[in-house]
Amino acid sequence: MPSVPGPADVVALVGGVRDGLGDALALVPRAAAVLGELEGLLGRVSGAVDRVEALLDRADGAITRLDATRATADEAIAGIGETRRNADEAIAGIGATRQRAEQAITDMGATRQRADDAITDMGTTRQRAEQAVTDM
Repeated sequence: MPSVPGPADVVALVGGVRDGLGDALALVPRAAAVLGELEGLLGRVSGAVDRVEALLDRADGAITRLDATRATADEAIAGIGETRRNADEAIAGIGATRQRAEQAITDMGATRQRADDAITDMGTTRQRAEQAVTDM
């Protein structure tokens, strides 16, 4: 059969409860201090998170500007290709012009030779005319 607690048991039980409550009450200031430290840490963590978010926003802006710069560079490279093709065409045109100029110079040489021949022929004709006048 169960035993019925006596007054000594009740006193011991109340003493144990009192000691437990005393220990618990002694922990309250320490728990409050820990809670205060946690609140301070949360404030610091919140500030750090805000700075990280600002940094991420700046990084996103930098990436956007980098993409725009890359697109501009791609357009410039495409323009360089077009300019190069135009330059190649111009160089080919210069080559054709040079060939025509060389042909014109050659033709001028032939024309000059014919003019020299004509002058020589005129000199011969003049001499014959003078001879004919003298022979008359």
